[in-house]
Amino acid sequence: MTENDAQSAPQCATAQELLKGATPEQRKWVMARIAATSDLAAARIIGMDRHTVARWSNKNKLDQAVAALLAEPQSAALAIIQEAVTEAARLKVAGLKSRKEPIAQAAATEILDRVLGKALQQTQVSGPGGGALPVEVIVKKLRNVSSDDV
Repeated sequence: MTENDAQSAPQCATAQELLKGATPEQRKWVMARIAATSDLAAARIIGMDRHTVARWSNKNKLDQAVAALLAEPQSAALAIIQEAVTEAARLKVAGLKSRKEPIAQAAATEILDRVLGKALQQTQVSGPGGGALPVEVIVKKLRNVSSDDV
């Protein structure tokens, strides 16, 4: 991708729109290309031949996606995280099969919390000696404050 290609990226097209229909390998290349200094370097990072990358019929669209991501760092960061979601979920589920019970328990709890929501945690608030809170004292003090004091 040249500097002119990056400048010619359409302003209205988002990286997500440009990546629709891209293969998983092409998406990996785009993510690698964000950090790499060249198409060749990005191809090497993902273990692909540079000629394969050059022959992609949608290469221009992929270059535009790279330009869009480079122009907006927040979008690039979000795209990288979105690409990792599936792998992160697999890793979390793999934790269920751990031979170490604390790891398996932690993975199970986290998965359940994400799907079902965390279990409600009860909090008890009480006054001195476990009795009721002295709310009436607070109210009395507020009544004694004049509007000039506020």
